[in-house]
Amino acid sequence: MIQYSKTPIRQYENFIRDILNSSVRRINWESLEEKGDMFVDKIQSLFKTENSMSWSFYCSSLDTLGDSTMAIVSFQNYRFKRRNEVTGGEQYLRLYGLLNAVYINYGALMSLAELVKIKNVDIEATFKNTKIYFLRNALAAHPTNFNENGRMVNYKVARFSLENERQLVVINSSNKFVNYDLNSSINEYISLAESLLYKVCSKIVQLRYGSNKSKVSNLLEELDKIKSTASNTMQPPT
Repeated sequence: MIQYSKTPIRQYENFIRDILNSSVRRINWESLEEKGDMFVDKIQSLFKTENSMSWSFYCSSLDTLGDSTMAIVSFQNYRFKRRNEVTGGEQYLRLYGLLNAVYINYGALMSLAELVKIKNVDIEATFKNTKIYFLRNALAAHPTNFNENGRMVNYKVARFSLENERQLVVINSSNKFVNYDLNSSINEYISLAESLLYKVCSKIVQLRYGSNKSKVSNLLEELDKIKSTASNTMQPPT
């Protein structure tokens, strides 16, 4: 059973939150008021973001990242069945929920990457080439109007495959059946997400504490400890 609180993604999220909250606690509010400065402008200055909306986007992105990761972990733990209580309709809800949770998770990651100026087309392309990203678009977003290289096609999930704990069968316009291993598809995405979050966290440390070498060193050491757990904390149960 995967413990959400111990997943690297959750730990990276809390790592960022701790830096944000620590910075807020250190603000001299009286001085800020005397100068007529705004809180959001102070955050922009501390974290060297492009505009004063950064605090709002940090909060929204971290909340979204945490909520969607919790949903992904829940699916990994229970999949389509739980004590034989799940109906066919709920199986579909779980599948669509998983796929859109991954998509929402991806959006939060891109927002964080943009805040620290490491978002680029290569990163986006890597995520968009994952199997889970395709499955989300083909099954949970555009099953009847999927644009495939300028040609409109359709996809559907084979109902019988929802009884399978690992293999999802997708049927395309040509009635071709293709198997997708959900576990490996999820883990492929998670591995990329963890890698990007490590880079985001490292960049935040440098932006916030770049002149304080001791602080930077300690935080990067803490970050490396999280990274070292990434290989085995998000594996599905047997």
